[in-house]
Amino acid sequence: MRRYLAWALAATALVSSCKMYEDLPTGEDKPALYITKEMEVLDELLRGSEHGWRMVLLPGSYQYGGINLAFQFRDGGAVETHSEDLDEVIKSTYHFYNASGIRLTFDTRNPALGRYSEPRNTLLQGLEGDFEFTVGDVSANKDTIELIGSYSHNRMQLIRLKESPKSYIDKVKEVRQALYGKALHTTTIGGKQVKMSIFGLIRQLQVKVGDEKERMLPIYFTPEGMEIIAPEDLIDERDASKGQVGQIGTEFLRRIKVEKDGTTYHALSPSGEKLEIQSAYFDLTKYKIRALFYQYWAGDAVHDAVVRTNGAKYESGPKQGQDSIVGEITNDPYYSAGTQIYEFAYIGKTDGGDHKVSLKLYRPNGDRWLSYYLDFAPVSDEPAKVYFRKFVQDGNDWRYNRNAMRGMIDALVEHSPYRFTWIASKKTPGVYEYSMHSVANDEFWMSISDYYEPGHPLSDMPVHLNGFSY
Repeated sequence: MRRYLAWALAATALVSSCKMYEDLPTGEDKPALYITKEMEVLDELLRGSEHGWRMVLLPGSYQYGGINLAFQFRDGGAVETHSEDLDEVIKSTYHFYNASGIRLTFDTRNPALGRYSEPRNTLLQGLEGDFEFTVGDVSANKDTIELIGSYSHNRMQLIRLKESPKSYIDKVKEVRQALYGKALHTTTIGGKQVKMSIFGLIRQLQVKVGDEKERMLPIYFTPEGMEIIAPEDLIDERDASKGQVGQIGTEFLRRIKVEKDGTTYHALSPSGEKLEIQSAYFDLTKYKIRALFYQYWAGDAVHDAVVRTNGAKYESGPKQGQDSIVGEITNDPYYSAGTQIYEFAYIGKTDGGDHKVSLKLYRPNGDRWLSYYLDFAPVSDEPAKVYFRKFVQDGNDWRYNRNAMRGMIDALVEHSPYRFTWIASKKTPGVYEYSMHSVANDEFWMSISDYYEPGHPLSDMPVHLNGFSY
């Protein structure tokens, strides 16, 4: 009896399952075949564009702004990628697949995308970028394909190019170079006085309205200037509810146009006013300096930051030689007794082309260099003043030595902007004494060298003060 009942139940289930699918499309209209056909149509569309496609990659919550990319899709799943970050063309592969919708993925190593999407050390999420995208709507004229980043959930677009990928990216690079690490002449927007500084590495426009605190607006560069990235570009409506990005007085700042004037450039305010593009006297996106933290060569607040990192010993009394202050450096993995940072740093553009702060670490078993990315831009109409901003915590230096680095790096950024000064030495004819002073804290200053181009020997960057050189 039990066997008959089991057979009856099985037969009922079979009939039910057949009924469930009897109304679904058949033949070429079956769901799997339909999606496969759509992927073939999309692939043909990508490969069919004579000049390829452009896209602005938008990582995370726009903390790195937008990065211009241009793609030329080829037969057999090959793709060539041009990036404003790179000089070389990256060759890799791509394909479409079905995962709750059609996805476009770049499935072999592609540094143009990987720089922002590969997990690395302490940044397990990478720089919160995407190498895989869900495909959305295609415009009626087939010139725009909507994408959603699979990791970031940011809306992006593939836009058909009207010129070669190289030509387009070269135009972006030219404008980016004109604005990178620069300030704009003070202007008026929405009835408010506005000062703007442009950070090219982190792709942020710093805006200071009147006496208000500076605020950062994410940007991306275009052949015509730079665009402000607004929260309505986000797929997540909760982010859009935070307010209106770029609102200044009665106006919204959405873009800054740039025009070439002979061999130079000028910017245009939203009202069309010509704005001078200004460089810093000490342009640390192009040059490097040596800075000293030693007592008497730097202010008390600088020396205090060093002591918080390295710690201090009792110099006399019954506890002589014991810790009077336990340094933050002792919290680093693999710390060994006696390890400390040297009391100097190199700041600015390195021989490798990046701009960083580089600290030297003394260890009983051998010295090593520690580096951290910084970005720099001058204050509007005050080229002797420079802002410092952090880029990202990344790499083995930060993973294993963050407590050796954190105190001084945070102090350098928190005390910016700095006023750079130079005076002729009263004791050594023909020599200038250079220094940088926090605008906000008179006790945070340090003696520095003149600025030098990348490649200049580190051993030949002297610092002069009161007739002494170091």
